[in-house]
Amino acid sequence: MDPVKYLTGKVRKVIPDSERIYNEGASIIAHIDGWESLIGDATNIAWDTTLKYCLKNKTSTYKAAAKLTFVSTSIGTQIAAHLGIEEPTVKTTISLGDLFIESFLQQGLVEIFREFEGRKAPYMLQIINDKDLFKPMLVGTFFNKPVPIASLRSPITKEPYIKGWTNGKLFAQYLDTRFIKSLDMLRQQPWKINRAVLDAALAEPPQKTIEIVDVETGEIVTMNIHEKAPKGTYTYLGVPFKGKTDKRLQKLISKYYEYTQVTRKACLIGKQEFYQEVSCDYRGRVYYSESFLSYQGGDLARALMMFGNEKLVTEKGFRWMCINAACSYNQSYDLDHIPDWCTTNYKQHLLGEGLDTISVDKMTLKDRELWSINNLTLIQSTAFHESVEDKAEKPYNFLAGCIDIYDYLTAKKKGIPYYSSRPIGIDGSNNGWAHLAAMSKDRSAGELVSLTTETIQKDFYVAVAKELVKELPDWFEGRQIPMKHIRKGIAKRGSMTRAYSAGKRRIAANMFDDCYMMGFTTKYNIDEEQCSLLAGNLINAINKVCAGPLKTTKYLQKMAEHELASGRNSLSWVTPSGFPVIYKAFLQHEHKQRGTIRGIKGNKDGRVMHVVKVDVIGKDTNEKVPCRRSFASGISPNVVHSYDAAHLANTVCAFGGSFAAVHDSFSTHADDVDLLQEVAKMTFIAQYDVPNFFNTIEESMMNYRETFETEQPHLGELDISEVANSDYFFC
Repeated sequence: MDPVKYLTGKVRKVIPDSERIYNEGASIIAHIDGWESLIGDATNIAWDTTLKYCLKNKTSTYKAAAKLTFVSTSIGTQIAAHLGIEEPTVKTTISLGDLFIESFLQQGLVEIFREFEGRKAPYMLQIINDKDLFKPMLVGTFFNKPVPIASLRSPITKEPYIKGWTNGKLFAQYLDTRFIKSLDMLRQQPWKINRAVLDAALAEPPQKTIEIVDVETGEIVTMNIHEKAPKGTYTYLGVPFKGKTDKRLQKLISKYYEYTQVTRKACLIGKQEFYQEVSCDYRGRVYYSESFLSYQGGDLARALMMFGNEKLVTEKGFRWMCINAACSYNQSYDLDHIPDWCTTNYKQHLLGEGLDTISVDKMTLKDRELWSINNLTLIQSTAFHESVEDKAEKPYNFLAGCIDIYDYLTAKKKGIPYYSSRPIGIDGSNNGWAHLAAMSKDRSAGELVSLTTETIQKDFYVAVAKELVKELPDWFEGRQIPMKHIRKGIAKRGSMTRAYSAGKRRIAANMFDDCYMMGFTTKYNIDEEQCSLLAGNLINAINKVCAGPLKTTKYLQKMAEHELASGRNSLSWVTPSGFPVIYKAFLQHEHKQRGTIRGIKGNKDGRVMHVVKVDVIGKDTNEKVPCRRSFASGISPNVVHSYDAAHLANTVCAFGGSFAAVHDSFSTHADDVDLLQEVAKMTFIAQYDVPNFFNTIEESMMNYRETFETEQPHLGELDISEVANSDYFFC
């Protein structure tokens, strides 16, 4: 029996007994006309939601898994929206979510277990099978060009264009702003599927087996990634294998399920031209509604997305096609094997940085172009055979780029024009730090994140890594870790997330995961305790490298604290795109809600105690109580994200052509990349070309500015107009 029939039968049985908590969701569905068909649609939505949150969960110890309560609440929220239920209660969302999860459990699609030993340990929900029982859900995908945004809620998804907004009249006041116009331009962009990449992906599915080595016998065991690990002690790729909790195994399994969803949805679309709905969060950051097959997806999803409209490719467009292909492959060269075709002395540069290798994406734009010119045999072979090159960093995008280059050269040889639909992307360099450097006008930080003119692009992560070594000379001396490994495994992710106020604990956890995935935990004897030591010193290193930006974050925190102390319970400001940010952070307490999911092993009656966080309501005021700590820690990343989103919106509007957006990565037709790069520079300069950013943000955010006594950070000497001459600001 499939899940739809299971749910239909359950609804029939429970209608008379609707007062029981776990049947509330079924009763809601049962009282709507045409409910049998509705259950089928709702089941597809519920499964798509389950996949989305389990596969994209980066914090779980277990593969393709997430906390049961979170998944249940997420499903319930989606189904409630599908049924037209506005602002559902916790009871309603939990009941709806549990109903669908029970059906998935009964069909052997998921497993539910305790996260750790003990009856009070939270339940985890893990995907263990995908029997192709569900029709792929094209969330927010439609086949007729949409009319302009005219009201708060999307006619496609039924959800608000700004997450959390309910006031339609207030929203209507912003219809003429640039951020709304940018949303409209993105959702009116036609798309089609890259059939060649899809055929190649279907012909070469992801890895399904791994080889693990028995530590005692040395025997090599081939293990299916979807099956339970054999008993015993094993290594995988030279590093101890942790069974079902192994992060490397988890990554392979998540990759396989994501591949399945992306290819099924692409096959469902076929050759049709389509459009995708977008929305934004409370800071203005734009997201496509589709969770897997969108330009904001992974390597495969992005490679499958082609603009619905074609554009002529000339020599200038071919240059960007070559640069894009080179970065997708991203070959590395050591000091003694730098190719003769390179136009720059990288050996001297590497010695100065303490590195022994350079990857193509760190070379000059000219040499990135030359990589493709000098690897045409590989490119043409990959394109001709339509095969996925497993040595490439982004194999599917490399394949798409190879096909594009091959077709262009073939057309040129025949003397006929070539038109391409493929988006070519340019990415921001350390985008969070770039915005903070621009706010503070810190020249030294700006040089590290490509806000100034440089012959070779500077590496922010290497600068932090070198400073980290100075902080712990004895620790690094004893391990002899190459700088490239310090940069990639120890410094990179912490440096990136620190721009958004990540703390020592989160940085240490991410660092250990990265070191484990790369085999550094064994190779360099790095454990979790040492990652904690490294994380604290990494923060000190970042403080020295980015003094101006970090003073900016602390100043923003002081502003938030002052406003709350003066009586406000939320903060608001208007970004340069006209987006009205409303930032709220409230104290929360645990709320217990009983649910029922029958079939959990060791749980005879199926009773589940969900614990969810709900906002605290003040007894005297009857209003939500603000959380001062959350406001202070969250203000800096929220300001940065909101200004980053404003830069995107303003660029979309000023550019006016075909556009694909991934926050700090902008894409367009090959021949238009030069123009897009210039527009991105101009909109960034316009955003920060003010005498004093701190005055600007104070005027926009503060209601009690006259009593704010904290001294502003000293502004640096960075001239924002220098961005206009930077080769590496979005490239």
